[in-house]
Amino acid sequence: MIYKKEGKTTKAIEAFEAARKSYPRYVGADNPHHELPELYADMEPPQLGKALQVWRDGVKINSEDKEAALEGLKLAMKMKDYKAAAEFAMAHIEIDPYLLDVHKMAGKAYMELKDYAHAAREYKVAAVIDGQDIENWMNLARVFKEQGNKEEALKAANKAHDIDQTLKEAKDLIRELENK
Repeated sequence: MIYKKEGKTTKAIEAFEAARKSYPRYVGADNPHHELPELYADMEPPQLGKALQVWRDGVKINSEDKEAALEGLKLAMKMKDYKAAAEFAMAHIEIDPYLLDVHKMAGKAYMELKDYAHAAREYKVAAVIDGQDIENWMNLARVFKEQGNKEEALKAANKAHDIDQTLKEAKDLIRELENK
């Protein structure tokens, strides 16, 4: 922590990695799994792959570490590593199933992986958590459209339109679905 405070990134990384090696299951204050990712990301050039692996290790050693799961999810989404994002999202959902953004990120990750059934599940859960989230309803409509489920896609697009009648994207999707 002293190296980190002094801005000695390389030394701080070495010290935290040594701490992880000697006591890999440590989860208390100044947890290396929470400190290292930021240090790796601050390097020039950023070492995001290493940062992601540290978050992954943090979740692996402490399956109740929702901070590691959430931060790992955010980083995986930033890196466009959708497989890792889905894994982090599921780890977070096992700890806290009520965080809207986690379900939305999971839905996007599954969409990118073309796993439409899981994407639909996540967007449906997000719709239960916040029924007024227009973006989520549009995403759900897109998932159903990809699945070939015109009826459900139309319902979701209409729900987005009901919330905001000025949304051009919803109007366009509704018109497209009705003309098929």
